[in-house]
Amino acid sequence: VATSFSCFPSAPSTSSSRLLSPLSRTSKPRSLLLAVSPIKDYTLGPNYSSYSVAAAAAAAAPIALPSDAREPPSLGEITRPDFPILHQVVNGFNLVYLDNAVTSQKPSAVLKVLKEYYESYISNVIVIISAKATDAYEEARTKVANFVNAMDCKEIVFTRNATEAINLVAYSWGLSNLRPGDEVYVLTVAEHHSAIVPWQIVAKKTGAVLKYVGLTKEEVPDLDQFKGLLSKHTKLVVAHHISNVLGSVLLIDEIVVWSRNVGATVLVDACRSVPRMVVNVQKLDVDFLVASSHKMCGPTGIGFLYGKIKLLSSMPPCLGGGEMISVVFQDYSTYAEPPSRSAGTPAIGEAVGLGAAIDYLSSIIMQRIHKYEKELSNYLYYHLSSIPNLHIYGPAPSETIHRAALCSFNVENIHPTDIAMIIDEQ
Repeated sequence: VATSFSCFPSAPSTSSSRLLSPLSRTSKPRSLLLAVSPIKDYTLGPNYSSYSVAAAAAAAAPIALPSDAREPPSLGEITRPDFPILHQVVNGFNLVYLDNAVTSQKPSAVLKVLKEYYESYISNVIVIISAKATDAYEEARTKVANFVNAMDCKEIVFTRNATEAINLVAYSWGLSNLRPGDEVYVLTVAEHHSAIVPWQIVAKKTGAVLKYVGLTKEEVPDLDQFKGLLSKHTKLVVAHHISNVLGSVLLIDEIVVWSRNVGATVLVDACRSVPRMVVNVQKLDVDFLVASSHKMCGPTGIGFLYGKIKLLSSMPPCLGGGEMISVVFQDYSTYAEPPSRSAGTPAIGEAVGLGAAIDYLSSIIMQRIHKYEKELSNYLYYHLSSIPNLHIYGPAPSETIHRAALCSFNVENIHPTDIAMIIDEQ
């Protein structure tokens, strides 16, 4: 059972079933309320059956105490009212949404901005009368650039999602730069399918060789093996920032240094890090980085690719059509400069919603979110590890190893589908 637990506590309830807050030390744990959905994004081999049990390890309101004895509210308790979907009863319980690793819920601030766009100023971003839509769309690009500390907003390309962003790099940069015998390293066998399948296709087309890095006995990516495998033939390194399977956090800055030593380009899947910690692309010095709006409290249908402007300028368009051209003749066309090489009407409302989500996360402060998730992560791991016959994949949290607030696990002799169904009904 692959599980990913994030940070929304349940609302006060008259039910005896509650989810204990890691910060509510005055009450005893009762039963855990989980929202469960199957996912197929894991490459752990044919003998594994994985389910996402995305869970907030944060809790119901603590047992009533005298007003002067209550502890300060947790970040989960403070932010829960911002999410309208959580204000409902499911199977007799106040809803606890635990599937944030698959997609996050949307705060009222994001829903308000989307409603305003579709009611008040929906238009294409090129038409003269759509100045407000154009400004809002480009403002969203600037917000993304500032959020990840890009050098220039032109380094941010909006895509449908992170998967499309990786495919964009694969089919534009990859087909233009990879040759027979070149090596593409994927860290690790536990990468998301979106970080594997596009490179399998491109490797087949170009004759490049796709290689994987294994795991250590602690079930973390074997970076010593990775360093030993790098060579002059290595042209690209594809790595996650936070694994959606193992919960491990990679030291991207070190991976970039080792890759630079052999002249390799680095692409980072930051879908799980951008929503919950400070990500500074200039400090990390990555060449490409991708993330999805729907995992960071924003709308579905939009993500982004960060790319160094020199690389983006050298990449030919993947799709032809309107918006991405400079001049069109009968027998050839010239193309717009980055970031305007995407064909067709863009996802304007979704971009505006993503900008609002960034405003929301920034108002909470990313360092505060990261600190709270570390508390949840430790709470989650150690309470799950106390259950007999339950095996958690990935490293145990320690002073030197930070583990994200998600756990993939299996229970001995019980099929994950059965566990998922029973827990979901409760």
